[in-house]
Amino acid sequence: MDSRIRIPIKRIDTPKAGVQTSRRACEHCQDHWCCTAQQAFPAPALNEAEYRQLAEYTGRDDFAERRQGGLHLKSRESGYCVFFDTEQHRCGVYPARPFDCRMYPFDFIDTPAGYWWIVYDCGYSQTLSEAEIWQALDDLESNYQDAIHDLWYRLDPYPDAADTYRLLRPLRCPPPHD
Repeated sequence: MDSRIRIPIKRIDTPKAGVQTSRRACEHCQDHWCCTAQQAFPAPALNEAEYRQLAEYTGRDDFAERRQGGLHLKSRESGYCVFFDTEQHRCGVYPARPFDCRMYPFDFIDTPAGYWWIVYDCGYSQTLSEAEIWQALDDLESNYQDAIHDLWYRLDPYPDAADTYRLLRPLRCPPPHD
């Protein structure tokens, strides 16, 4: 899978607290929403291939758990992802992270009206223009339909946490075939 999802990268001279602009800027992020289950959204899902890739990358096999919908990364008691490096304040498996993490700050949820794109209200997403958001969604739907379909069946039920994300629009890719 191509690890270069085209989600806009904002480059600024001095990252502001809470604004995620690139991997380097993640170190300056105060929230680390993408790395914690403390924000009331489910831990990232991963498929068997992603599990094997992470096992090979880390030399571990104790980082995932089976739940409704399949495998999900474990969280520590603190709420942070098992791979969050608390000393460096960043993802410890960034090059090998699963698709669910790669598409952050975007995600999709099952609503009564069907599957909808959301964007988490983190500091980084607040720097994106409306045009950048729509372009990123179009890119995800055009170039990552198989990965989206793979996630489709592994979604956890979403908690009522609408204050942590913005509902964007329905997915524009057809549902996967059974």
